[in-house]
Amino acid sequence: MGRPIPIVSQEQLNECLQLREATARGETFLGMETYRQKQDGSKVIVSLSAAPLYGDNGSVSEIVVIFQDITAQKRAEAALRQLNERFQAAMQAVDGIVFEWNLPENSVYRSEGLFQLLGVKPEDADPTREWWADRIHPDDLIYLQSKLASLASADRYQDEYRVRHQDGSWVDVWERGCLQRDEQGKIIAVVGFTTNITDRKLALSQLQESEERYRYLVESIPQLVWTAGIQGNLLDVNQRWSTYTGQTLAEVQAQGWQAIVHPEDLPELGACWRAAQQTGSDYQAEGRLRRCDGTYRWHLHQAIPIAGECGQIIKWFGTATDIQDRKQAEAALRDSEEQFRNLADNAPFMVWVTDPTGYCTYLSQSWYEFTGQTEASSLGFGWLKVTHPEDCESAERAFWQRTIAGNRSAWSTACGALTASIFGRSMLLARDLGLAVNTKVMWVR
Repeated sequence: MGRPIPIVSQEQLNECLQLREATARGETFLGMETYRQKQDGSKVIVSLSAAPLYGDNGSVSEIVVIFQDITAQKRAEAALRQLNERFQAAMQAVDGIVFEWNLPENSVYRSEGLFQLLGVKPEDADPTREWWADRIHPDDLIYLQSKLASLASADRYQDEYRVRHQDGSWVDVWERGCLQRDEQGKIIAVVGFTTNITDRKLALSQLQESEERYRYLVESIPQLVWTAGIQGNLLDVNQRWSTYTGQTLAEVQAQGWQAIVHPEDLPELGACWRAAQQTGSDYQAEGRLRRCDGTYRWHLHQAIPIAGECGQIIKWFGTATDIQDRKQAEAALRDSEEQFRNLADNAPFMVWVTDPTGYCTYLSQSWYEFTGQTEASSLGFGWLKVTHPEDCESAERAFWQRTIAGNRSAWSTACGALTASIFGRSMLLARDLGLAVNTKVMWVR
């Protein structure tokens, strides 16, 4: 009693004096944690126990103090606590649970994520394999049981199945587990992770439905349909393309669309396609495509860029529409118009064409020779300038009464143009929705 306490720093001296005084009064201390300073100045965590020793007279004569260095133990506890905190944080961040199934004891640990996954708190769930198995969809349970035999020689497994939520709905889950064995190779535990993939499965199902609708659409429309990558390489075509061209998908991807384009049309189509790619604008051009029998037919080629989430072009969607009949009709119309102009320009009378309002769209060559007007001054309503003022009213009245009223019979009148008397005759050529759309008039001198 009264002797200095060894390895006690000045700042711990008061603690030691209080401990000595309390022990001298008969108090006992067990496992009190504190720290002490070593000879080299470093600090250590110690477990301190102190008890009084009594003399013959019944008073405290000595104090027994035991110091145990627990620095390594406390550091290990701190590391374990930090690791557990990280584990719990990780468990809160994932949409699923971590489990451990002890096979000899048939006990199962499930993390807090069970409530988020199935709406059941871990403490309310029976910690057995059977509790979980009862919640698995019957169809999936049969499937999983059929795979148990294959796990005998495996170290890991993964699978997808459905589990019943507390509200009665089915949750799609993905599970991955690791099998632990004893020295004899017997499975003694399964540690794994189960996560909710319902949203992913729903998105996948919707994507499949969308792809089915897209495929139905591209196979039902009369156009040749294709998709291309950002470099212009063909990725996919519909069956109508293959039927028309005779190409398989592999041939299309290897040869490209250029292989079936008419050589005369290839430069223009190529230039239009490159311009669309460079600007990201819609693509449109006309060109001939070779049919499987070697025949070329005119097609209208159109494509639009498909943008990704960030706005960048990820592919092109295009069609080729057969316009061979339209091209032939246009050619026939051009031939017909050329024949009409040849006849009209060489006829011994003047021929002109107007719309229902009297707006002139064509005058034969004999008109210009007779009136001295130019095409610019006579088309439209310029022809009225050469009609004699006294004859305008009667000619106009006859024109409107017959032509605009829709009478398909010819009408005729006589009027003066410049200094000559002429005889006019017209006939309604076509009607649309009950309105006259074009008339032809012959003015005979």
